[in-house]
Amino acid sequence: MIRINLLPTKRKKKAKPLPMYLVYSGIALAISLAVLFFFNSYMNSRIKALETDKANKTAELKRLDDLIKNVKDFETKKADLERRISVILGIAEKKPIASMLMDEMSRRLTEGIWLQSMVFSADSVKITGMGFNNADIVSYVEHLKDTGAQKIYPDSRMTFNNVKLHGTQKVKQKNQTVYSFSISFNINVSKEEEKGAGNGA
Repeated sequence: MIRINLLPTKRKKKAKPLPMYLVYSGIALAISLAVLFFFNSYMNSRIKALETDKANKTAELKRLDDLIKNVKDFETKKADLERRISVILGIAEKKPIASMLMDEMSRRLTEGIWLQSMVFSADSVKITGMGFNNADIVSYVEHLKDTGAQKIYPDSRMTFNNVKLHGTQKVKQKNQTVYSFSISFNINVSKEEEKGAGNGA
C-alpha cells in the first residue's frame, strides 16, 4: 500500500551568516575596549607615580626650607658673634690709649676743676665737669690746648687738638654756685707711643 502525504512539509531555513560589518565592528570594539583598558591602567599608574613624586618633592622642599632657615640663623649668629669680637678687639686696642689718656687728663686737671664724665670714641673725647668759676674753666681749656710758646707739658705723650668749650652754665650745688661745662677735643698719639702702649698691654 502506498501512502502519499499531501500535507506541505516545513523546511528548516539555513542560518544566515553575520554581516561582515558587524564582525568588523565587534572586533574594532573589542580592540578599542582593550586599548582603553590598558590606557586607563597606564594613566592610573602614571598618576600614582606623579603623586608619589610630588609628595617626595614636597618633603624635599620642606627639608631645604628648614636647611635654609638654619643657614640664615647660623649667619645671623655668626654676624652677631663677629660684631661682639670686633667690639672686644676694639676695646682691647683702645685700652692702652685710654689708660694713657686718663694719665694725661689727670696731669692737666687744674685747681678748681673736677670732671664728671668722659666719653672716648676713636680719636675723639668729650668731657663734662664743674668749675668754681669761668676763669678756672678757661684756664683748664688752655692747659688742655697747651699751644703756647712755652709748653706746659713738654714731656706729654699725647697732644689734644681742636679743643672746644661748648659753653658753661651756672648751677647750684649744695648751696654753692658752680659752673658746669662741656668740652670736646681730638687726641693725637705718636706711632712710637702707640706701639709702646700696645706692647705694654
